Amino acid sequence: MMAENVDRLANIRHPGEKFVLWAHNYHVGRSTVYTMGSALRKVFPGQEMVIFGFAFDHGSFTARPWPPPGPPMSHTVTPWPGGEYDGLFRTAGPRFIIDLRRIDSTEALAFFQSNHSIWGIGAVFGSVVEPTNYRERTALRNTYDAIIWIEETTASKVLPFV
Repeated sequence: MMAENVDRLANIRHPGEKFVLWAHNYHVGRSTVYTMGSALRKVFPGQEMVIFGFAFDHGSFTARPWPPPGPPMSHTVTPWPGGEYDGLFRTAGPRFIIDLRRIDSTEALAFFQSNHSIWGIGAVFGSVVEPTNYRERTALRNTYDAIIWIEETTASKVLPFV
């Protein structure tokens, strides 16, 4: 339904216009046939759409607590030990964008087309839950066209509901 709404907005309400859609990595990615990104890739093939994923190493973020109920609150994670994607990105700098469609190196291409873990935190987060539950194993190049890397994140400010 999310993809249908975007398609309607783009092609009926704003035909021919460019737009930016911001959503959680899982929604915009094309790792399965059930994601919005996979559905939109059929509507906007090739260069008509660029899917950006976000990755980070450590820091704070805002999410609802698990188990519920509870209002959104700040949570913190530390750097994930080991290689994986964030281990590589950590060595490259605090912020960058990598275009996964334009990788020249055969070794780098193989790495980004194989499954490695990265933080996959969504709308809820529980400190009582095993941290490995918040690690997503994916082949970044098969899921996104580009990755935006932010080494350290800070939580958004939760405003009072009025």
